Formats: sequence, C-alpha cells, structure tokens
Amino acid sequence: MSVLQKLYEIIGSRHCTAYLQDAIMLTDDEPQSECGNTTVRCDGGKMLVCKFDQKGFEKYPFLKHDSGIQEMCDYLIFYTPQDSTEQLYILVCEMQSKSKSDKKAIAQMRAGYNLGYFLVETAKRLLDYQIVESKIKFNGVRLSTRPPSKYLKMSDNDGGRKSLIELYGIKYLEIPCGESYNIHSDFV
Repeated sequence: MSVLQKLYEIIGSRHCTAYLQDAIMLTDDEPQSECGNTTVRCDGGKMLVCKFDQKGFEKYPFLKHDSGIQEMCDYLIFYTPQDSTEQLYILVCEMQSKSKSDKKAIAQMRAGYNLGYFLVETAKRLLDYQIVESKIKFNGVRLSTRPPSKYLKMSDNDGGRKSLIELYGIKYLEIPCGESYNIHSDFV
C-alpha cells in the first residue's frame, strides 16, 4: 500500500476532496472571500487533496475551543511525482483575501504543517514504512488576491520562495488565486 493510499484510509472521504485525480479546483468557501477558484493539476503524478477547514467541523475536539488553536489552512495536498514514488510533497495551501490578516494566514499554514506532519508520521507507523526524511518536503502555497505585503515579501533567492516559518523549514510561494497551476512545475 502506498503512503497516499494509507493517508486516504486514515483521513477518510469526508475530508478528502480529491484522491489520485489529475486535477482539482480549489475554492475558498468563506462568504466574504474574494479569492477566485484555482485549478491545480498533477500531470502524471498522484495527489491526495484534503480540506480540514470546514464549517461545523471541530478540528481538534480534544482541545478547548476558546484557546485560539482552531486555525487551519484551507487545503493540504499530498503529492508523489510520476518519476519518484519515494518522494512525498506536502503542500500547505492557504487562500487569502484582502480582508484576512497576514498573521492569521501564517497561523493557519503553521497549523497545516503540524497536521500534515502528524498524518504522515501516522501513515508511516501503520505501514511499518520508513520514508527517508529527506524525501519528505513541505512547501507552503499562499493563493492571494493581493501582492505580497512587506511582512511576506518574496525573495529572489530560492526560486522565488521565502522561508515562511523558519522554525519548521517551510518554504512558501505567494501566487495569485483564480488561475491554473501544475503542482510539479509551479509548486515543487
């Protein structure tokens, strides 16, 4: 069983919006959202797309609700490229409209990283599968209606990516929402 199959089994269909599909449309369900639908393709690779930030869903039911920890990114995309079944990319995707603060977006992406890491570690344990840590890569993707702010200004270093959460080594790419992207060529 592949790590993507085990992740799908662990997470379940309630939160998986796409499993081993070629393309998915990411939408921002917030009523005040200005972020347009964004198509993501994987051209030959395999992806599992999960949405945990849903209305009426308790993300962490075992934690106090008023403690400020209920933040979550809009999507987690688990991706294995066609040319390397050993490589696993976890894309932490946040769709951000003008009304959302930068700090909130960062908190949501950080929560997505923590959840993605936990899910991969759980899949590895259940599969008795040793994925080499160097073969697991987290990348942040911030889909936005506005250009990067000074706080999140992109650097020309590292292919247009900038370290968003240095403590966790996440890199993020800020791109306009409402367009079409390819995971392999645009995000990894």
